[in-house]
Amino acid sequence: MNSNPDKTVEFLALYNRAQRPIYVYIRSLLFRQDDAEEVFQETCIALWEHFDQFEMGTNFQAWAKQIARHRTLAFCKRKHARENLVFSTAILEVMADAAEEETLELEERRVALVQCLKKLRGEDVDLVERRYGNRTTTVRLAEELGRPLNTVYKALQRIRRGLKLCIERSLERNRALGGEA
Repeated sequence: MNSNPDKTVEFLALYNRAQRPIYVYIRSLLFRQDDAEEVFQETCIALWEHFDQFEMGTNFQAWAKQIARHRTLAFCKRKHARENLVFSTAILEVMADAAEEETLELEERRVALVQCLKKLRGEDVDLVERRYGNRTTTVRLAEELGRPLNTVYKALQRIRRGLKLCIERSLERNRALGGEA
C-alpha cells in the first residue's frame, strides 16, 4: 500500500476523474446494484493497493477498468460457486468486452459533444446551459426568458439537431483518420 503523500494525491486526482465510469462499467456487467457496489468497493481497494504498478502518463481509466473487469469476473465465479448460477465465465467475458466497447464509444461521443458545444453561438450556449446545466424545465426557462414556450422548444430542438449532426461528423472524421493510420 502507498504511504507517499505525493502518490496519494496523484491517485486521488486520477481516481476522482475515473470513479463514475468505473462504476458504470461494473454496473453494466452485473444485474444487481448491491453486487455492483460490492465489486466497486473491491475494485477501489485493489486500485489503491496496486497503484504502484500503474505507469504514470498512461490511461488510468483503462487500467482501472481492467482491474474492475478482473474483480467482476472473480466475483461472478464466487457467486456462481455459491448459488449455482447459469452464466459461464465465457459469457461474462463477452459481456465485459461489449461493455468496454460501449464505454469507449460513449467517451468518444462525450469528447465530440464538448468540441461541438464550443462551436455554438454564445446565446445558444447560454440556452443549453440554462436548460440542461441547471436542469430547468423548458416551461420554466421560457418563463425566465419571457419568451413563448414554442419559441424556446424550437430553439432547443434546432440546437440539439445541430449538435447531433456535429457529433456524427466528428465521429466519422475520427474513424476515417483512425482507419488510415
